[in-house]
Amino acid sequence: MHLFSSVDWGFPEAFFGEYGKVVTAALAVVGGVITLTVVLFKNLHARILEKERERARRDQQKLTVELESEKARVRQQRLTLKAREDGLDTRDRLLKKAVDAINLREQKLDAVRSGFNGKKHDLWCIHKPRKPANYDQRVLAQRKKPVITVANLKGGVGKTTLAANLAAFFGQAGMRVMLIDVDYQGSLSNMVLSADNVSDVSAEINRLLEPGGDAITFQSSARKFTKILPGSAIVSANTSWPPAKID
Repeated sequence: MHLFSSVDWGFPEAFFGEYGKVVTAALAVVGGVITLTVVLFKNLHARILEKERERARRDQQKLTVELESEKARVRQQRLTLKAREDGLDTRDRLLKKAVDAINLREQKLDAVRSGFNGKKHDLWCIHKPRKPANYDQRVLAQRKKPVITVANLKGGVGKTTLAANLAAFFGQAGMRVMLIDVDYQGSLSNMVLSADNVSDVSAEINRLLEPGGDAITFQSSARKFTKILPGSAIVSANTSWPPAKID
């Protein structure tokens, strides 16, 4: 009442008549309501904006996490792809190496086939004869040790039987015999080692025919007999692939 009693009601009464006070009060109330509404609206709008900003921040953080996860996945895929590419490169190199080996083997087989296409002795002339180092001097220096070679270009003529019987004859005579089997069928090796109760026959002759073979190689390649031919030994041969490389 003090507020309304301090208001000069002359102008409203002059303007609105006897209802000037009521109208003025109503206008004041309406103005207050409008002001309050505006304030509430601004406050509500500010809250909505804050919520929107908070939602936008959460969405941004979520997108950032998803982006980093996607980057990590892409990096992992790149690493996997790189590993697969490296694996393919390795397989490609191994395949090329295998192809080269097959081609080389095919060339060797062609050389063997060409030997069969000619005369029988052509097969044995594919490689040029090559004497070991100081062969003549070493043979002359050891003439007291006879060397018997049993060889023939034809199979089934008794080479193995003859060599085995010669070894048995000299063995019974008290001599030490060194058998050297250079036939890759290994018939002599299988025959005498079977009699010596040996079932595992290896191609030790390969080591002697490889370049660089020496006396130490010869000694380590010889297998001494334990059941037959006391003091004698054999450098065995056996069917194996690839055979010794002869240049």
